[in-house]
Amino acid sequence: MSNSNAALCTHCHNKTNYAASIHRTSTAAYTPAGGAATTVGENSCRNCHKPHSSGGTPYVLRAVEENTCYESGCHGTLNPGVNTTPASNLVQPELSKTHAHPVNTFSGLHKNRKYALGKETPAELGSANRHAECMDCHNPHQAQPAVATATRGALRISAALKGVWGVEPTWPTPPATMTTNAVTFAAIVTYAPVEAPTDEYQVCLKCHSNYVTLPVGVRNVAQEINPLNPSYHGIVPGGTTNTFVNATTTNEPWATNKRVWCSDCHGSESTTSPSGPHGSSLNGTGPGTSNTDKMLVATIATGASGGTPLCLVCHKSTSYLTGNTGSNNSRHGPDTTLTRAPQGCFSCHMWENPAVVTSGTGDIFPHGMNKRWALIATGPTAGSLQMVNAFNGGWYTNMNYTTKRCWTTNSAGAKPTGSPCNAHTNVAY
Repeated sequence: MSNSNAALCTHCHNKTNYAASIHRTSTAAYTPAGGAATTVGENSCRNCHKPHSSGGTPYVLRAVEENTCYESGCHGTLNPGVNTTPASNLVQPELSKTHAHPVNTFSGLHKNRKYALGKETPAELGSANRHAECMDCHNPHQAQPAVATATRGALRISAALKGVWGVEPTWPTPPATMTTNAVTFAAIVTYAPVEAPTDEYQVCLKCHSNYVTLPVGVRNVAQEINPLNPSYHGIVPGGTTNTFVNATTTNEPWATNKRVWCSDCHGSESTTSPSGPHGSSLNGTGPGTSNTDKMLVATIATGASGGTPLCLVCHKSTSYLTGNTGSNNSRHGPDTTLTRAPQGCFSCHMWENPAVVTSGTGDIFPHGMNKRWALIATGPTAGSLQMVNAFNGGWYTNMNYTTKRCWTTNSAGAKPTGSPCNAHTNVAY
């Protein structure tokens, strides 16, 4: 049988969804090392596999782990002189950046082990075995091109992740309404492996949650994105719809769908690089740098120049930054010390402990917070409800959404020590 277009291989091997995968259908020009010019789709299985002389690599791959993907003409530059890969597919430089998934750091830890639905065990993903290889997020036999953000509509997971597995937590009810400076999340006990994930977060949580044994100091993202938390980014379906997310305040597709993907915030800083959280060269500046250094952010998360462009990917600058007079947030424009603060939007939203942000040790919780202050204890609107779902952190601001007034106080009615805000009292906005 012919080797062209996978005819010989598929005579025996029946890989699920391979016929529609990008590695089978691509017409991109490709010249394999030692071979003649062809296309990715025509070369097909031979793009990755070398059945007669693989050198003992598992699954007769052309090279070990990511080096198979880094072949020139594919997703890297291992064989200079034949690389024709467009920047939008060139993953190797992204994974070599300052902040990246550690694909290049570890070798030999990934196990394509038959567990549950054909997955690695939690022990093989956590603690000493913690790793990230290309196949943890991508199934090369099923992956399809990603859809541009502007046109993805109600889509909840990228076609580039097709065929990988994930986990779905059983979401617990958070502890009682929090009225102190502490953030106490509900412990997640049960996870169900998912063969065909419907949401991007399910793929991420198989490593970024207590589904595995997390290294010391690594946050459990699952408990933060619990849709039952009072403050909630729309990462998981089922949470309370935030009435502040609408066409006036938020860009599309988020205004309509009220859904956020992990990769909306985490990814390359370059618009011509492959989409997804491969790597980023950006560092935060000013207080809180130690937090942003590990975020793998697509835009600057903090900056002494003011504002928080990371937030403005979804949230309209005309509502939250430029002082639009039709916005309830016009006082947060560039002429205020608040917005020019190094923490930007984090000055008021998400900083858990404002008293220590100047030392760079304050935690931020942009995924979700179990924080809902029940009643205003003192001041001119004592007894009214406040701070329901606006990611307000720590000893921050008393806020009344009915009168649209906010003020910085502690429980005694005075400005707290270390508050990131200037002293302002009962300001209408």
